[in-house]
Amino acid sequence: MSAMRNACEPVRTSLVVDFDHTIIRPNSGELFHCWLNSDVLKKRQSPLRLFFGFFNMFRMYCGLPKYFYNDLIQMKYADYESHINDFVESHSLDFELNKELLESVRSFNGPRILLTGSPELLAQKLLEKFGDNPFDFVIGLKPGFHPWYRPSHPFGRSKYRLVQDFSPIISIGDSWSDRHLFKKSEIAFVVGSGTRINGLARIKRWNRITWGKSLRW
Repeated sequence: MSAMRNACEPVRTSLVVDFDHTIIRPNSGELFHCWLNSDVLKKRQSPLRLFFGFFNMFRMYCGLPKYFYNDLIQMKYADYESHINDFVESHSLDFELNKELLESVRSFNGPRILLTGSPELLAQKLLEKFGDNPFDFVIGLKPGFHPWYRPSHPFGRSKYRLVQDFSPIISIGDSWSDRHLFKKSEIAFVVGSGTRINGLARIKRWNRITWGKSLRW
């Protein structure tokens, strides 16, 4: 996907919104990961998957995106899509949408981008299931299906790199890892009561809103 603008086009502010604990809760990526490992992959534990799992944990502890999506080593894309469909059908009632914020997103006059560290296909399928997808673009984790294939994983500093062609931006998120995106934004909104990110929000004078709060542009 290319978001490069024509030099003659007027600059439009874009809206970049996080998914988990901003648009939906609980964390969809974590629930899918747990379900996949407990119900689907419990018989497929391998030294490679375990090794790359620890490698990813270390990178994310350092604020870096995943380098491998170890759950899907040697899995075909068709199987991956099927697993996501099965998960959404069986677990959709476990989720709550932030309907007020989605209405605010829908009313925004400009490009609307959903940016998530969870699987991109999972976010798309969940929004389709709920019949409420106001976004023009969905950018999420695109896994590789071999251990040597690096996935695209929006996390930490990589979040802004993935949307910088949409600048200037207004960003909405909830987590400490969103701070790099907030720092590059014209306006930032922090959703929820996370202690660490709200402490930084007070210092940086970012806007703080509660879950279920609508916004006016």
